[in-house]
Amino acid sequence: MSNNQLRQLADKFVKFDDNEIITPDDDDVIYDDEIEEDLILPDDEQLMLNTENELFLSDIPKSSNVWKILVVDDEQEIHSITKLALRQFEFEGKPIQFHSVYSGKEAKSFMEHHADTALILLDVVMETNDAGLQVAEYVRKTLKNRLVRVILRTGQPGEAPEESVILEYDINDYRTKMELRRHKLFTVLVSALRSYQDLTALESNRKILSHLNDDLTKRSHELESLNEQLQHEIAERKRLEKIRIQEGIERERLQVEKEFHEKEARILAKLNANKDKFFSIISHDLRSPFLPLLGLSEILFTMLDNIDLTDAKLITQTIHQSAKNIYNLLDNLLIWSRLQMEHIRVEPTTLNLNQIVDENIKLLRTKANTKGIILRNSLPKNTHVQADKYMIDTIIRNLMTNSLKFTPNEGIITISGRKVTKFIEVSVTDTGVGVSRENIKKLFRIDTHHSTEGTAQEPGTGLGLILCQEMVLKNGGKIWLESVLGKGTTVKFTIPAF
Repeated sequence: MSNNQLRQLADKFVKFDDNEIITPDDDDVIYDDEIEEDLILPDDEQLMLNTENELFLSDIPKSSNVWKILVVDDEQEIHSITKLALRQFEFEGKPIQFHSVYSGKEAKSFMEHHADTALILLDVVMETNDAGLQVAEYVRKTLKNRLVRVILRTGQPGEAPEESVILEYDINDYRTKMELRRHKLFTVLVSALRSYQDLTALESNRKILSHLNDDLTKRSHELESLNEQLQHEIAERKRLEKIRIQEGIERERLQVEKEFHEKEARILAKLNANKDKFFSIISHDLRSPFLPLLGLSEILFTMLDNIDLTDAKLITQTIHQSAKNIYNLLDNLLIWSRLQMEHIRVEPTTLNLNQIVDENIKLLRTKANTKGIILRNSLPKNTHVQADKYMIDTIIRNLMTNSLKFTPNEGIITISGRKVTKFIEVSVTDTGVGVSRENIKKLFRIDTHHSTEGTAQEPGTGLGLILCQEMVLKNGGKIWLESVLGKGTTVKFTIPAF
């Protein structure tokens, strides 16, 4: 059959301009020159005729990207007309992949190997009068394929009554070949593919749910098995417990208690180690100031009548200084112990750091003047922090007092600061004697006693920097020391900025 003959045959059924079927009378004539232009199939549609005059796509996409449609009919012209009518059809962005078979036997064989077929356009009468119906029954009952859509097309409708066919053979639609005009064929195809798409989605969800149900059933059985094992284990443990009681469970209990108490004792010993070392320092430093206090007060008591006024003043000044040192030591001890027991609550408020520094400069100016030391506030104006006022005041005063103690006459002590991210970094810098690298490591450790006299033989408690560290940490900051021996020291700490 030539291209012209095939086109003329197709035009008897399909009119491409107005989508209507044409069924001409026997005396209608179609001339070659009237349809010559339409006989050339466009290359871009990639349509061609094979040696058996079967129309097919030259580059068929993979099945996952196409709608697979099986045309079952013993008339070659029906295959060709169907493909011509639907040559540009697409649904949901996917083209059609046609497969042609010409008998019921071929259709059964094809469906055995192509379960993902979306639609079967099925002729009823082929090698037998009910060949198509047998295919439908085979697909549904033997292959158990309920997803593929089946549309019967018959030229002899009397051979298969519509209602009985649909009910008995699970047919999705029933049409006569003359009824399937191009427009109706398009509509039927869209409806069938949409139905197939929905059914495959439902089937996929059903399989997922089935898998989940199987998994839940499996887990349930596993849990039941584990429960049985657990019950068995509980029973076994109870049995063993009775055996232990019979064999001397009391001895084992005492051993467990002993181990528990030993462990508890080790923990408590570790927790109290720092405090024990701290109080050993205090016992030494607290005793030393009492020696001159007792000795000089005894001299003053026994020899008062023989001591002139100048010596008496010197003795009483020394007694006063010893008492003051003892008071400072006890005061620091009290503050430290309250911090350890958390009796001092941290109450952050917005503070003007310049004001706190100025107040401490006024408080310590007399002492600084005795050594000719300049106290300088170099903080930027309106430096505000978020911290506990009592603790910040104590930190500033202790650091300035330390600097006064270890700075020789005519020295300078500078308090400065800068903003670093969300913190204010405060620096207390002096031109004092400095600290060696070895001793820097000892200054913030409670378990290492490090206390030295100042440049005017001022005694130290060894607690000042430790107290400062505790208070800085409780306010969310950190503290460290930088020093060069013989040139001076800078103590830096950070406090949350406001």
